[in-house]
Amino acid sequence: MQLDGNGRPGPGYAPITAGSSLHWMDWDTVLPEFRRLLQPEAMLALVENVIEPPPWSGEIGPVIAQYPMNKEFQPYDNRKLAGDLQQRLLFQLVGARQTRTIEFNQSVRAYVRSFHSRNGLSRDRLVPDRTRTFDERLTNLISAYCPSGSVTLAMHNRIIWGFPLTGNNQRQIGPDRSVA
Repeated sequence: MQLDGNGRPGPGYAPITAGSSLHWMDWDTVLPEFRRLLQPEAMLALVENVIEPPPWSGEIGPVIAQYPMNKEFQPYDNRKLAGDLQQRLLFQLVGARQTRTIEFNQSVRAYVRSFHSRNGLSRDRLVPDRTRTFDERLTNLISAYCPSGSVTLAMHNRIIWGFPLTGNNQRQIGPDRSVA
């Protein structure tokens, strides 16, 4: 890895991937920095894991709504994110693909615990009594649909790739290439 004149790593990455995280970052700072760090023809890949709504999704929504600490939560969709970045001249879309749908199995207990990995439902933010009540309510609701104790979810990934840009009127796609 080469260092630039300021002692920072220079171009050398290929590619940079962003899971369900880019929407939390300051785009005007991070996208030009990604551009700087990428090799000339390397791209940014936005990867999103999409779980198709299970039969109980309509019933758990009201339960979840009673517990989150993040009241401003907006569902993440990398298609919308890519569109927003393009409008701000921070991303040049090159391609998109969706993987085939696969089934994923886990225990009801593990499925319920997975909700605590989400921003507004983390165990660090919910008091223990509310965590216990949330877990019990969700477990009872989902167990009615999964009497075997196993949850089967259908999921696929959505991948969008392209060049991160500098955000100015000249859209840099390489150290010595640009497009209007």
